[in-house]
Amino acid sequence: MNSNPIDVIRATFEQRRREGSARILPFLSFLLTHLALTAFLISSFLVHDFSVKIFVAALGVLLNASEWIYTILISNRWRRDIVGRLLAEADAQRSLEAAQRVTYEARIDQERQRWQGEITRRRWQRQVRQQGFQ
Repeated sequence: MNSNPIDVIRATFEQRRREGSARILPFLSFLLTHLALTAFLISSFLVHDFSVKIFVAALGVLLNASEWIYTILISNRWRRDIVGRLLAEADAQRSLEAAQRVTYEARIDQERQRWQGEITRRRWQRQVRQQGFQ
């Protein structure tokens, strides 16, 4: 974790900016779709000049296409962010598991050394007893 206050503030700002863009996406999508629909309706029923109809219909298509392009770009950015976070979490998990494995192996070594010491001490006591009885 970052303990530097500036990094924490920067990370908080980035998180809020992402949340803000996530909140505005449905409204922007709604607005662009309805503007495109309105342009199609206007061109269909209210405009009688063919060249103006084509222009308004093309404007509607552009609005609808811009919504799709914006959505695709945002989803790609979100995907990169999510993949980055998942990779960071996987790295953190691997390092945690490695640290736990090292700790576990150290405990096993300590226990093995303790038992080796205990076995050596018992052998020594047995030898002393045997020599004492002879």
